[in-house]
Amino acid sequence: MGSRFESRDDLAKSASSEDELNRPFSDGSDRRRRMSDDDHRSVQSGTPDLTGMMSEASRPPLEPPFSPSRRRRRYSYNEEDETTALDGAEGPSAKPVSWRSLPKKGQLAIITVARLAEPLAQTSLQAYMFHQVKSFDPSLPDSTVSTQAGILQGCFTAAQFATGVIWGRLADTEFFGRKRVLLIGLFGACLSSVGFGLSKSFAAAVVFRILGGALNSNAGVMRAMIAEIIEGKEYQSRAFLLLPMCFNTGMILGPILGGILADPVKNYPGLFGPGSLIGGKDGVWWMKQWPYALPNFISALFMLIALVAVFLGLDEPSEPARSAPASPTTNRTPTIRRKRPPFRQVWTRNVLLTLLTHFVLPLHTSAFNALCFLFLPAPRAPNSREGLFLFGGGLGMPSSRVGLATAIIGIIGLPFQILVYPRWQFRLGTLRAFRVISRTFSIPATVILVNNSVPDPSVLATVHGVAQSVACGARAVGPLLAGWGLGLGLKNNIVGGVWWALALIAILNWALTWTIFEGNTEKGNGDKTHHSPSQ
Repeated sequence: MGSRFESRDDLAKSASSEDELNRPFSDGSDRRRRMSDDDHRSVQSGTPDLTGMMSEASRPPLEPPFSPSRRRRRYSYNEEDETTALDGAEGPSAKPVSWRSLPKKGQLAIITVARLAEPLAQTSLQAYMFHQVKSFDPSLPDSTVSTQAGILQGCFTAAQFATGVIWGRLADTEFFGRKRVLLIGLFGACLSSVGFGLSKSFAAAVVFRILGGALNSNAGVMRAMIAEIIEGKEYQSRAFLLLPMCFNTGMILGPILGGILADPVKNYPGLFGPGSLIGGKDGVWWMKQWPYALPNFISALFMLIALVAVFLGLDEPSEPARSAPASPTTNRTPTIRRKRPPFRQVWTRNVLLTLLTHFVLPLHTSAFNALCFLFLPAPRAPNSREGLFLFGGGLGMPSSRVGLATAIIGIIGLPFQILVYPRWQFRLGTLRAFRVISRTFSIPATVILVNNSVPDPSVLATVHGVAQSVACGARAVGPLLAGWGLGLGLKNNIVGGVWWALALIAILNWALTWTIFEGNTEKGNGDKTHHSPSQ
């Protein structure tokens, strides 16, 4: 009888040890700990509960905290939603949440302001970039100007590609944190805007564009912070939609802002030119010296406002929130911290394929945007042949018309993202929405898929940083290919071939969606794939 009690005592200790090991990963850790304590008390009182006994041989072997065979948790702060996600079941009363039900709206608003400032600056310069590059050397042919404009657009994202993983790893550290990375990125973007506006040569413009990209990898960090702020997966379709909405808003306001404010002395001689009300006798001297500085100064002002808002109002996520999901009903020992998994173990097959789709989509969208910004202001080609492939020249639009034309893209996309996408994502699921619906809805879908493929919360910002680097690499290659292809098309009257190449890239991206799944568990290992509640 004593040996049996001794076995029960060892069993209680073993259960307690397993509870400590599985604490960050198991939703039922408190229940098992209470069961072990009750069994131990029953042994001490001499009245063991024989119905609750379990032999050592019948106990499942302990698993390491991070292994491919363990059922992994989706990054969420709501334990009930977590359990629903693991079971892959959707409750019968599940309903799509509203924008008003989003948690921590103040923090989300600050992140939204910070995100809005960046596309506002990037899209504003695209309205006049062709003309600014032309002003560096008016003797250059249009084909060379198109190539240089593509380089200016690509070098910014190329620098982001080179530094995105570094900033993501720094954001995951307790010493550096998310907030400092955001502040450095906003300061770098502000400095880049001022320097680009004051550039008088192509080389100087390239330097400031590279500087701004190297210091800025804020999009990935913001996505990680949103994943930490939202309390459940039912909020994902709206919370992760905030950043693409900011991009579309920037596409509306940025080109209009750039087109209106570019070269103000020439466009508004009655206000800023010689003998004008503001310009005086000789006109505004710095606007004559740097004709494209004004829109960049306005962009830098938006960056400065966002920087102050982040510095004063944004909260740094606590270390326990990064290392493991929290629950008000679960007691956790503050001194026990889960180790970050090995870097090589993070890159599962699904993560890599999801990142590949995250590369092809920005490749298409960046090439399309760059091609629009170059094709619209390019001069018309006289007596060019017309056909599906064989036609030359652009549309010859001025900066103001280019800004208005490109803003229409954002005007169309914004209401669809606010009103239509959350409902479609709830009905179809994230992956099916990515496969079925167009570009406007694909961008938020890829962000959610990347977030849900993360195998461990402690590497959330790292994976988002890699995703940002991958997307930036695509955005670096896309404008370069678009500028080179348009220059080749202008020379040989085959501009239509560039647009057909973009269509092929879109088809490739659609085909890749059938190689991925939504979740963070590899198929075929005996575990369930974690689906969103809407799928």
